[in-house]
Amino acid sequence: MTSHTPVSELLSLKDRVAVVTGAAEGIGAGIARRLAEAGAKVWITDIDIDRAAATAAELVEAGYEAEAAELNVLEPDSFAALEESLRSRDLVPTIWVNNAGSYPKRAALELTATDWDRAQNINTRSAFLGAQVAGRMMVEASTPGVILNLSSIAGVRLAPANPIDYATAKAGVAMLTRNLGVEWGKYGIRVVGLAPGFVVTPGVRRTPGVNARIGNPASVPALGRQMVEDDVAKAALFLVSEMAAMISSEILVVDGGGAWNLESPSTAANR
Repeated sequence: MTSHTPVSELLSLKDRVAVVTGAAEGIGAGIARRLAEAGAKVWITDIDIDRAAATAAELVEAGYEAEAAELNVLEPDSFAALEESLRSRDLVPTIWVNNAGSYPKRAALELTATDWDRAQNINTRSAFLGAQVAGRMMVEASTPGVILNLSSIAGVRLAPANPIDYATAKAGVAMLTRNLGVEWGKYGIRVVGLAPGFVVTPGVRRTPGVNARIGNPASVPALGRQMVEDDVAKAALFLVSEMAAMISSEILVVDGGGAWNLESPSTAANR
């Protein structure tokens, strides 16, 4: 019979170092806040260092541990610099969240090779590069940990609204998660994924066309409201905590039960 650990301890991330990419705002910032609330020292990484610093300052002001670091996920050298910064402080991240990505909105016939490559690099390659840094540091330190990759509902289910370059990239993130979980399980490293549905984020509000889905009945999930960042963040906290100690190589869908009123492609195209 195993010992009984209180839920508060299972959810605690006290003394853990967590790196979250693309965490200046939106889902990444929401995840960083929940991890910090659970006791982790969170590194807010983003290409926008000023916004990342502001987000980290907000967490510190609230009484949590956080700091900002610049990271351009399109540049392998930027990951190397972040790894060096962590090593110089004798820090080993035992939680790494690959959140950074982009949502291009283009029809397949309009895509260029450059467009395609950018979508794969910013969504899939960046997740691999981040996981590689985290995995290497965990293995060298003989320290078990968790790598959480943000896929998307677009990467696990077919829907008419999803651009092909984005959907393919996020499907790659899902398979990256499953395969690394198998390969690195022997080191005590769990690799898990989240596949959110439509989330109302600051980026969504700024994007013409995409922000039109806010309040649109066609994009409201079965549970009756559109999702916000914290809906994803709470699921992330569960997956990186000991509550999910035997979950690896799996993708958790967080979409409010699906948007069952989605229009057909032809109906949407005629608007």
